[in-house]
Amino acid sequence: SSKKCKLGVPEAQEVMNVQTGVTSPLSSSSAPLSVDHLLAHFSQLSVTQSKEREAEKKVLRKKVKKLERSNGELEARVSSFEKDIKEHGQPVVLHASLRQ
Repeated sequence: SSKKCKLGVPEAQEVMNVQTGVTSPLSSSSAPLSVDHLLAHFSQLSVTQSKEREAEKKVLRKKVKKLERSNGELEARVSSFEKDIKEHGQPVVLHASLRQ
């Protein structure tokens, strides 16, 4: 079903340029736009936007993985630091003992 429709007033034989206010005859090449053509155009936009969103998601997933690894490393360092504090005392005491 390739129905044709004109954008704007269905019976219009002229088109007005909204910027200049000049009315000109409606060219036969631009007059009827098929619904199929419009749907194909919007479908292509949708596919393009979907691909862009997928690419953004992929980048974000990589960033999340990197941050999770970094977070795990920091947690290990904190745990190690807390263990050292339990074994050797508070950092000020540890620092003072290292200076002697």
